[in-house]
Amino acid sequence: MCEIAIIGSDVQEVVGTSIALNILFNWPIWVGVIITVLDTLTIMFINYFGGRFLEGFFGLILLLMAICFWTDLIRTQPD
Repeated sequence: MCEIAIIGSDVQEVVGTSIALNILFNWPIWVGVIITVLDTLTIMFINYFGGRFLEGFFGLILLLMAICFWTDLIRTQPD
């Protein structure tokens, strides 16, 4: 019975991500579903190599996000 709850939760996340990509980039819902599935499979594949590798991957993503925020902050030069 617990597996049904997990599947129900995952379906909501996939549909929610697809709708968000549709709103942001005007992509069809099916493209958002495919991107979400590929993203999930990529993280599962990275997790196959171990927890440290997965932590490094997330650290790299956070570093990339910080660089993007700082670049945006420098380019816009807010008051």
